Amino acid sequence: MNKMNIRAILYYIGGSLLVVGAAFPVFPGLEPYAPMVYTIGALLFAAVQISASKEQTDVVLKRLRRQQVLSCGILVVAGIMMFMKKYHISPCTGDEWKLALAIGAFMQLYTSLRMPKQEDVQD
Repeated sequence: MNKMNIRAILYYIGGSLLVVGAAFPVFPGLEPYAPMVYTIGALLFAAVQISASKEQTDVVLKRLRRQQVLSCGILVVAGIMMFMKKYHISPCTGDEWKLALAIGAFMQLYTSLRMPKQEDVQD
């Protein structure tokens, strides 16, 4: 296995754990495991996405890349907020993590749709 295959596998595992961990709170018996599963997925997903940077010369691609890195950070913060809710640590003892998750997911969606189009325009 080469380095790219391992990255792709970790990326898909991280993304899957991210989605599964975000869905766990819906099921009462699985809710205690949600922060751990989600945060592991978010860390894997973010690590692979951040480490896969390539040198950009286009200003728009640089901006999109920064937005992508920021959204990875927001997804990890959502995991931390899940732990804060689980252990009743102020100030995030409610469902604020859902808002962070929604913002991070929206930013990921935007950059994943916009970056390939911008790369095609650049080439």
